[in-house]
Amino acid sequence: MKLVRGFFCLLCGSLLYAGSVGAQNLLVNGSFETPAFAPNTVNGPASIPGWASTGGFEVWNQFQGPGANGNQYLELDV
Repeated sequence: MKLVRGFFCLLCGSLLYAGSVGAQNLLVNGSFETPAFAPNTVNGPASIPGWASTGGFEVWNQFQGPGANGNQYLELDV
């Protein structure tokens, strides 16, 4: 029984490791840092690399605090 449990743990650990090694970020410009804007500003660029919109974008750079990953973030209620 110990041998089966040990094999199961080894198998699960190997699968988790293999999954993390092959993982890649599928988002392009996921933190909206390109194009870069001046701090404490709200900007309306016509385009953002890796993203498409029919209504435009509103990118804030530390306007009401930093983004979760980087300085810029996208305002969703434009």
